[in-house]
Amino acid sequence: MSAVWHLIRLPVALYLLTAIAILSCVLRLVVISTVPAAELAADPIQIRYMTQVLLSWAHIAPGLLFLLIGPLQLMGAIRRRAPGVHRWLGRVFVIAGPREHEYRDLENLRLVNILYQPSRLKMGLLDLPSVAGYHALFTLEPSRRNRQPTKGRLHLNGKEMAQIIELTDRLELELKAREPGFGFMAMAAFMQIIGQLSRCYSGSPSP
Repeated sequence: MSAVWHLIRLPVALYLLTAIAILSCVLRLVVISTVPAAELAADPIQIRYMTQVLLSWAHIAPGLLFLLIGPLQLMGAIRRRAPGVHRWLGRVFVIAGPREHEYRDLENLRLVNILYQPSRLKMGLLDLPSVAGYHALFTLEPSRRNRQPTKGRLHLNGKEMAQIIELTDRLELELKAREPGFGFMAMAAFMQIIGQLSRCYSGSPSP
């Protein structure tokens, strides 16, 4: 029981915190879908929703979906046992370019999700595991996060970020162009990203 509670306590806490918002979204959708506008004439806020039903749905439904799916993304069990489900749920979280949400200065904002599974590589790692940050970043930190959610220690400075962006651009270019030999070139760029992140993690300050 304690092991199960340890896995679900964070999502449960988030659902409890957002319960009022979830119920409000559901109630609002039910009202605008079933209650005649004439019965809501005395409520100007309700009338505003009723006169723009499609826009109201477009605004409320994605927010409700966000509240329902978001906590599930924090469950380590789903990430480990059903990575495909985790990735598909992640596709719901889309940031519209010209609109501000919880980010400031969205111009040139880029979100890059790197999924790394050494067991699926068709190549050896050579001396990569000798980099101290490699084992810490890809083994110790994920294990620690699954036991107890903590902030990551990997922080890139401007120069390091520029290097990772350059490698990511090269990787994306190879995958899009798909010229002869693109598989080898894309793998080379990807492994350079892993190696560079490992070196950067080695230089990160201890907590």
